[in-house]
Amino acid sequence: AYGCPGVRTPHLDRLAASGVSFMQSHSTNPVCSPARSSMFTGRMPSETGVVKNGRPIRNDVPNMGQLLGQNGYDCVYVGKWHVPQSYTRFIPGFSVIPVGNNGHGTLLDRSVSRACQGFLRNRGGDGPFLMVASFLQPHDVCQWTSMHKQAPDELPYPEIAGELPPLPPNFRFDPEEPKTIANQRKSQRTDWSELQWRYYIWSYYRMIEEVDAEIGRVLQALEDSGQAENTVVVFTSDHGEGRGRHQMIVKNYLYEEALKIDSEKLGAEHPERLKVMNNLASAYYSAGRMDRALPIFERTLEIRKRTLGAEDPSTLLSMNHLALTYQAAGRLDDAL
Repeated sequence: AYGCPGVRTPHLDRLAASGVSFMQSHSTNPVCSPARSSMFTGRMPSETGVVKNGRPIRNDVPNMGQLLGQNGYDCVYVGKWHVPQSYTRFIPGFSVIPVGNNGHGTLLDRSVSRACQGFLRNRGGDGPFLMVASFLQPHDVCQWTSMHKQAPDELPYPEIAGELPPLPPNFRFDPEEPKTIANQRKSQRTDWSELQWRYYIWSYYRMIEEVDAEIGRVLQALEDSGQAENTVVVFTSDHGEGRGRHQMIVKNYLYEEALKIDSEKLGAEHPERLKVMNNLASAYYSAGRMDRALPIFERTLEIRKRTLGAEDPSTLLSMNHLALTYQAAGRLDDAL
């Protein structure tokens, strides 16, 4: 969706193209349980009591299932919880659909997507619902790195050599960085060659493709249910992954690669969300920020052309807004 070569994510790309992406979203704490406690309560880990893995959310801090359930929502949870148990049948405010617990996303995520498919295609009634599909991938990279710390300096599959992504521009680390981060790098014990670093990034991308396929199954089931146009889809994560930036793996530190979760998206091509996008672009236009207004107007026009047709009044209005913005930005050829 954002130009990352070497990874194919058609379903995440679809969400990005039809929704709003939050490019400056950050984890409250790039560790699983603390970040998840914030995700489900809207509170900082210092408020939820989950300041490290292994701690539960305080009893006096309600989660979104409890809050929405009190307002008539059918709240269902499928997949990893990890506050504190990774998988449990009992989450306050939610009906939990158990999917097992084998600790590997490659196998477990398939069970999560199929449970979600069953819920969406078979739920009765017209009341509102909240369904959490909590996938594990690409978390399997933690096991991958543990298994490959003493890997030989050769590829197990030589035929993929031409597919390996390049090292990131910030692969080298700052020798003056804080000692806590330097010590964590030493504890990683990743004495890898550049070839192995590239193979690690390649493997991580394959895990992303795995979860993308499961997301596609859930989105298709939502469409089959007839509720897609009346449903907000949010895609987010609890933390990032080092991916070789600063020669780091996994998370637990405050470099942006672990802290930033800018792949969060708000999906579904709903008229109200298009209105929000248009209002935001108009505000940027009024402030003279054509660099911010243009991509939003362009996306709004693309969505309206695809969903409403080129001759729809809303589409024509978007075309007019975009032409005026091109003109204000000095791009007269594009305006014409």
